[in-house]
Amino acid sequence: MYLNGQDSTSLVNDTAEKKARSFLPHHMKVQFAGGIGFLAIGAGYTHLKKKVDTDLYFGYVPEKIGGDEIFSLALKSTYSPWTLGKPKRYTFYPFSTGAFINYTFGSQFWIIEPDRYPDSYYGFPTSLRIGIFVGGRVRYQLKNKKVKGVGLYYEVGTNDLELISYIQNPEYLSPLKIINLSFGIKADF
Repeated sequence: MYLNGQDSTSLVNDTAEKKARSFLPHHMKVQFAGGIGFLAIGAGYTHLKKKVDTDLYFGYVPEKIGGDEIFSLALKSTYSPWTLGKPKRYTFYPFSTGAFINYTFGSQFWIIEPDRYPDSYYGFPTSLRIGIFVGGRVRYQLKNKKVKGVGLYYEVGTNDLELISYIQNPEYLSPLKIINLSFGIKADF
């Protein structure tokens, strides 16, 4: 059967292919530092009029840096409210902000305090961190069908434990001791 000069089987296949592609990530990111691993690789979606990225990262800290080999999983959302410049080749995102939740794997990390410690000894789970950050990025538009653009970004942030530790010990901890800096690369599909 033909509809508008096209085979109906072809239309069904095109629709199925478009639906399948809609589930594929819109971008991939590689991030250095920032509270989700020494190096983290993630993929995610851009939504809300291209102002919000939501990403899932897999993070890694080598034993030489962390004392133990550490693996983590992070869910991160970034909001970039405005851009500068004409989006023909370069687009500047002068301000971004966001939050993340990071889970660290391993028997030495926990969400519920083990019985071997007195009640409320730690007060915080060791495997779960919630963080906030601000930053910015620049994006370069490519003339490529598979990779539409690449970008570089930076973020400055902290997490719940560092922030509360600072509030409780401002004479010992300076703001610089609780701040972390990250850099990353983003590829848009």
